[in-house]
Parts: sequence; structure tokens; C-alpha cells
Amino acid sequence: MGVLIYLAGTAVSLLILYYIIESAVKNGIDKSRLGGIIAKNNGVDLHKQSNTRESWLDDDLDNQ
Repeated sequence: MGVLIYLAGTAVSLLILYYIIESAVKNGIDKSRLGGIIAKNNGVDLHKQSNTRESWLDDDLDNQ
């Protein structure tokens, strides 16, 4: 039982750590001068949302 609790706690801790590092890296790169220069040279729009995929929820009866 202790091993199961240990594994669950480790998984949750790693998931939280992943989201913290991901948001720090995204915000750090997007707001830095060097990140802005690189994005400008490569034609990348940093202010555009990257999650623009359509979902099956977009096609339900309430939206018609």
C-alpha cells in the first residue's frame, strides 16, 4: 500500500513540475528580447494561440 501511495505522489509531483517548467520556459522565451528577434526572423507570431484545433465539442447541437 505504501508503494502505491509513493508512486501516485511521485506521478503527481512530476506532473506539477512539468507544468511549472513548461509555463516558465514559454513565458521566458516569449517575453525575452532574443526570443522576439528569433520569432521575428522566422515569421512566427508569438501572440497567436497555438491551440486552435477544432474539437468534437465545437460541433454539438448548441452551436448550430
